[in-house]
Amino acid sequence: MILEKTGDFIVETTTSAKSALELIRSRPYDVILSDYRLVRMSGHEFLRESRLIRPGIPFIFFTGLEKDEVGIRPSPGEAISYLQKRGDPAIQFAELEDRIRSIIQR
Repeated sequence: MILEKTGDFIVETTTSAKSALELIRSRPYDVILSDYRLVRMSGHEFLRESRLIRPGIPFIFFTGLEKDEVGIRPSPGEAISYLQKRGDPAIQFAELEDRIRSIIQR
C-alpha cells in the first residue's frame, strides 16, 4: 500500500465493512480510512457502527464522490474528515498522509 512505503504507517485492509468492523472490535486503531461506497453497507452506516465499537476514533472518508454527495456534517469536535480522490495520485496520497499525521497529532 502506498501509505506504508514511508515506513511510518501500518495499514490493514479488508474487503468489506463487516470484516473491518470485526478488526475494529479486535484491536485499537489510530484512524479509520474508508471509501463512502461500500458493499452491503453505506459509508454512514459503517461510520455509525465503527463509532459504537470505538467512540471518537478519527474517521476519514477517502472517496471519488463530492462532499455534498457524501453529506458529511460532523458535530463540533467530532473527528470526521473528507478527502476526494481526484487528480494526480502522488498528490492525493501526500495529502492523505498529511491529513492522517495531523489527525494523529491532535
